[in-house]
Amino acid sequence: MAAREVPAPPPAGTKDIGRGAGRAAAGLIRMIWPYCLIILLWQCWLVLDDVPALIAPSPLQTLAGTVTGFAQYLPDLLTTLMVIGTGLGLGMLLGITVASLSWFSPMLSGVLTPLTILLNTLPSIALIPIVASIFGYTLYTIIVIAALISYFPAFVLTRSGLDSIPPGAADLLHVLGAGKRRHYLHVALPAAVPNIITALRISAMLSVVGALTAEWLLGTRGLGYRLAKAQQIMDTDQAWQVSLIGVVLSLVIFGIASGLERKVSMKFR
Repeated sequence: MAAREVPAPPPAGTKDIGRGAGRAAAGLIRMIWPYCLIILLWQCWLVLDDVPALIAPSPLQTLAGTVTGFAQYLPDLLTTLMVIGTGLGLGMLLGITVASLSWFSPMLSGVLTPLTILLNTLPSIALIPIVASIFGYTLYTIIVIAALISYFPAFVLTRSGLDSIPPGAADLLHVLGAGKRRHYLHVALPAAVPNIITALRISAMLSVVGALTAEWLLGTRGLGYRLAKAQQIMDTDQAWQVSLIGVVLSLVIFGIASGLERKVSMKFR
């Protein structure tokens, strides 16, 4: 009777590769299923309500139009990216600076904190004409608006982080004869880094909204301006395509900021 052949064992590492591929696939599914659900609901709404394409094109039609006509939107996308990046950077820098000054001086804190809260109570729609009347109807005004919208989370979270120093650290520095500047550089500021990164994530999304809103109201270029122009000429396809680009842009910026926040949190854990 012939001996039964024993199958050869799988190569070393095959199981690990399979598990890694499975985890990657599961992670991809977890990441994209909400967007797939939104697209499915979008399509169901169009079919069930018999919505004409003049009002809302189908997801496939919008995606195809965005891909084929992306070249015409690229200059506006780059303009909006420049506005968001510059406004976010200025807003974060201003928020960290003002929070640091208020941490150093209780007198400045009593002046700057109420002004910051007052600025945040103004809706962005009401803030834009005020800023435009000061700086004019230019691209710089849109950058200033994005910076002001990004400023509040940066100030609040940085100020909170500066106060969240480890217990006993201030007493130790005082015993060692360290001044307030050393206290700030070696204890308070490092303790505030996770909060600053969280502020970056929040401010990034707010700067996108602020930039698009300001471009929509007073811009001469950018995605917000292109959306307003499409609405004026009743070009529904173009309006939905620009909106899709804006949504993808927001998701990409949010994903980058969230990934940076996770890395920093793991480092400071």
